[in-house]
Amino acid sequence: MKQLPITSLVVVVLLLPAIAGSQQTLPPHDLVGKRFVPSDVDFGRPVYEASFDDPDELNDWKLEGGDVARVTDDGNLLLKSEKHQVFWLTRQIPADFLLEFTVRPHDRKQGLNIVFFNTTGLNGENIFKAPIKPRDGTFKQYWNGDLKSYHVSYWAGAGANAGTRGGQANLRKNKGKVLIASGNDLITGGETGTFQTVRIYKSGGTIRVMVDDVVAVAFDDDKPLEMPGWIGFRQMGHTLSCRYGHVKVWPLREMTANSFPSIENRILDENQRSISHEIELTEPGHYVLRAWAKSDAIVARMSVQGALDYDTEGTPFTAPYYGAYTMPFARSEEFTLRELPFVIENGSEPRTITASIENKAGGTIELDSVELIRLGDTQLDHRWGQQLPVDRIHGLSELKAWPKPDQIGFEKFEDTWTGAELWLVTQGLRTQLQYPGTPNFTHNGKYLFVPTPGYVLRTDGSARFGPWKAERIDSRYLAWPAKWMRDHLPSDRDSSDWMITEYRKNGYGLTNIVTNASADIELPTRDGWRLVKMAPDEPGTFVNADENLRSLWISDDRRLLAVSDSHGDDFRELKPATASDDPAKDYLNDPFWSIDDKGRWYVSYIMNWLKLHNSFLKTPENSINPGQIWMIPVTPEIGKPSRVIEGLKPGIKRRVLSNGIAVRRAENMGGGHQALSPDRELLLESFQKTSTMSVQSRKTGEVWHLGNFPYLDHPEWVWHRDFGTMRGDLRPLPLFFFDMRHGSMWPIASMNYHDYGERLQSLRQKRGDATVFFSGQATSPDGTKVAYASPMLSDSRRSKGDVYFAIARYPLPPVDVRIEGGKLLWNAPRYAAEIAGYHVYHSITSGANYRRLTDAPIESPFRVAKDGYYVVTSVEHSGLESRAFSNEASVNGTGPTRIVLEAEFSDFTKPFEPWFDQRTARNAYAVGILDRDLLFRDKLKPGLVATATQQLLVPKDGNYTVWARVKCRRTEESGKFRVKFGETHAGHITVNTTEWKWTQASVKAIPLSRRKGNLQFTTTDTGILVDQILITDDGDVSETFPDEQRK
Repeated sequence: MKQLPITSLVVVVLLLPAIAGSQQTLPPHDLVGKRFVPSDVDFGRPVYEASFDDPDELNDWKLEGGDVARVTDDGNLLLKSEKHQVFWLTRQIPADFLLEFTVRPHDRKQGLNIVFFNTTGLNGENIFKAPIKPRDGTFKQYWNGDLKSYHVSYWAGAGANAGTRGGQANLRKNKGKVLIASGNDLITGGETGTFQTVRIYKSGGTIRVMVDDVVAVAFDDDKPLEMPGWIGFRQMGHTLSCRYGHVKVWPLREMTANSFPSIENRILDENQRSISHEIELTEPGHYVLRAWAKSDAIVARMSVQGALDYDTEGTPFTAPYYGAYTMPFARSEEFTLRELPFVIENGSEPRTITASIENKAGGTIELDSVELIRLGDTQLDHRWGQQLPVDRIHGLSELKAWPKPDQIGFEKFEDTWTGAELWLVTQGLRTQLQYPGTPNFTHNGKYLFVPTPGYVLRTDGSARFGPWKAERIDSRYLAWPAKWMRDHLPSDRDSSDWMITEYRKNGYGLTNIVTNASADIELPTRDGWRLVKMAPDEPGTFVNADENLRSLWISDDRRLLAVSDSHGDDFRELKPATASDDPAKDYLNDPFWSIDDKGRWYVSYIMNWLKLHNSFLKTPENSINPGQIWMIPVTPEIGKPSRVIEGLKPGIKRRVLSNGIAVRRAENMGGGHQALSPDRELLLESFQKTSTMSVQSRKTGEVWHLGNFPYLDHPEWVWHRDFGTMRGDLRPLPLFFFDMRHGSMWPIASMNYHDYGERLQSLRQKRGDATVFFSGQATSPDGTKVAYASPMLSDSRRSKGDVYFAIARYPLPPVDVRIEGGKLLWNAPRYAAEIAGYHVYHSITSGANYRRLTDAPIESPFRVAKDGYYVVTSVEHSGLESRAFSNEASVNGTGPTRIVLEAEFSDFTKPFEPWFDQRTARNAYAVGILDRDLLFRDKLKPGLVATATQQLLVPKDGNYTVWARVKCRRTEESGKFRVKFGETHAGHITVNTTEWKWTQASVKAIPLSRRKGNLQFTTTDTGILVDQILITDDGDVSETFPDEQRK
């Protein structure tokens, strides 16, 4: 492959065949038809930008020839004429640059468009001043007059005097119209009605013309035009009209990146497992390790070690790999981009980092290119992760001095770092939690079990029970009955009121924590058989899977398997299959559960001894026949056994059957680092104190980078797997929340466990002068609350801690609120495991001044008794209530309509992310492009657009205006949100203040009919945030309006 200088990052993925069947004046460059992404563009300092939202933008342009050059109502530049015309940007641009514009011809099959660039007078003169002669669009004036330039005919459809055959693009040099390169016209065959992105890159003599990042024309000029000049868009008369979405120009920058040395072996497999490169970085800033590759490697990763310099003295985190930036290496059948961002903090000494790519087990990685690139400056100072702006005890000086250990209710306060709502759940420094991932909450969030000293707490703070002594199983206290156990309990009592208080050899003892009633659950028995496993329903492990309440058995002679229900009934024998020549000498191991990508369950068994797969030693008896693994499907019905043909190596959790179905062992996957879901099958990668939070789908191999923070550890999934938590392991132990739907993470609290490292050191050195316990975060079933333990209010390392709740999010309001037959009805929201009921509110005006009608939470329906507007909120067992209202339903409502939407409830993905702001956001989150690692900066400027969409019902015909509650993240940031309802443009909203402000969209009255539709917000500007959106036909709304609508 042709090696290019570091000024160009070339992605070589063949997308188009070579030109065939056309008469070529010049053969195409090797890069034609391949993808090209330059890496030396200074996207942070644009030379020129126009989005054509404002007619004043045309003041920078000059039309020669032609008839029409105007800005359209939908924000495009329209050039229209039956005469030849050239539209010049009158601003001079650098000699080396990247030009980008989007274009949509009126008719792709007819027309010819040209771009002039590096245009000057023959001696470098300004082309708009004497002695340069005026021009009127006649082509010869531009290539045979007093100008010199390059020009490219990037689109050449058929039609009168096209000048070139369709399907061909030509690059010429003037004066003289000298043909220097030919390539592909990638516009003619484009999709009708869509804009395509054209980019012209010029660096010295390197010229690349791309359409949608695919090279159309390329040339390396050994005598380039090297003076700043002007660009112009030429349309031939038979083009008739074209629309342009935007025009942007950026300068190039001198590269400070370090490329990997020439990679002689680009294949990482069993012959060579890894590549690594040491690079000295002298300049602070945000960097990225980029690799274009394809891979089917089962376990692989990319990492950067040595970037951080943190004080780990007095902590156990001193191994050199601690704190590395590390993430899985994604699997893909084609060449795709992988990016690992990291930072060199301001004030750091020059650092030598080690960048690596490793194939850990199985499969092959094929590398195309690997680079390390500096993305830009950082605002993060040296060791900022240990200098968080947080009060050491969050202002609880009075509670520290006079704790109330016997108090039943909770104390509520605010995290002094994040602003999150915190609850002090226990007092007196007597408690601790378990290892992260243990289900301390009940399945409905009604209770929390605190294993030391054994309290069961109502999560609304109304009661405390115990102390109870739960049994310790597999190093954890599992207090709450599994679903199959709940089916054995008295049906007239709330199953969440029971806890396991005794584990017996043949059963369980349960106690009702409210009434002290007891219940015994005896495990089934059967002559000639041994019960191996009960139903595998550890909370939250199996999402969208078939229900499986079966129990697993093995015969005493180890010849047969069986399944039954939890009572031992519906007993069905399963005859194991084998591939052995002499089945009589097979040794059948205890069975276990597996599950496939579609959520179907399998009885799995290992036949004979298999290296590192058995729980017993190899003996002559169990190793006569070869080791093998088989699976028998049991849901939705019992099927035939299939043998495992892939995934037999140690450490490989995913296995492939002879019928091609992929399965995965199911036990011990709850609450910890793995989440098995038929549609995703997610695996958290913590890699031992990594500074990168990432998640990989074991099913597809896709990897999501969620965020960075120094020394992350102990991830835990919320039960439904859309959310999770993770903590930082350096003091003061920050607590993070991550969101898989939006691919992001953020801090929610500082746990203020200031002496965690010293306590661990004491334990490991056996000094005996400290009590060690885990902060042990446990997340409630809907992800609204995160429980953790902290000795924040203690002055002694011998103390235990107190338990706290951090409120990570508020319950979602119900959906589809409506009135039918005089009743108000609604449906439960997406996350409803913890919801105990709902409150109904009423107002005589739309969108404001709601008053609660219900004394206690109720269920749907609610009989309406008066005219007006109704909304509903959700209420948890904990008492936590939605801060946002549902959609509004009305009974004979009169007056203006005011629809208030929460931006965080929109459908969006990166580059949009949630912005956690409980202090000042109306609910808990706003939405904006945060781009903390600068991964999107270079992509946003060329045209990547962040989009958020939310459906709403316009209740009546009228002229509506859009308002939004917006602000900037920092003073140096500003920008615009653009708004559409369906295909109707609602204008833009300018954001230029760091305080929340209701701002009206630029289009004041949008005619809308009664209908459902999607409201869409878009932007390419980083750091501007939207909290709430108001759609109203009220012409008297002011900038302070919706402030009164919050409860």
